[in-house]
Amino acid sequence: MEASDWRDDEPTLSSAGRCYCYLYSLVLHWKYFMDSKLAGTSMNETRRLMLRLAHAHGTLFAIINIAFALSIEHFGQWSTRRVDLASRALRMASVLLPGGFFVGGLHIYDGDPGLGIVLAPFGALAMVVALVVTVQGARAR
Repeated sequence: MEASDWRDDEPTLSSAGRCYCYLYSLVLHWKYFMDSKLAGTSMNETRRLMLRLAHAHGTLFAIINIAFALSIEHFGQWSTRRVDLASRALRMASVLLPGGFFVGGLHIYDGDPGLGIVLAPFGALAMVVALVVTVQGARAR
């Protein structure tokens, strides 16, 4: 399998990353506007925490995706099925984990994050699947 076969998704992923950045910027501007009206409330602190977690996890997943793409060709003989599973799980984790924090921070209920936070554990599970499949692929050298 050629490593260049898996780089075909790069334009799609980078476009999605830009959309997340623009959307995050829009939410930050909206949040700044709302901060002037909700200053000092626990809802504001929870929203700030959720959006900060979304941004941090999104950034870390961008780095992990780049490292994964660069390391595929160095792991020896991977089966197409294994690379596809690891790649899909990593992409799911890249959307679900930061997306769960992001959506959970949009609507705060009595200081608790919104229902979107339910997506975060599924993103973490997808990341564990990607990690296990990648480690198994690296050990199969």
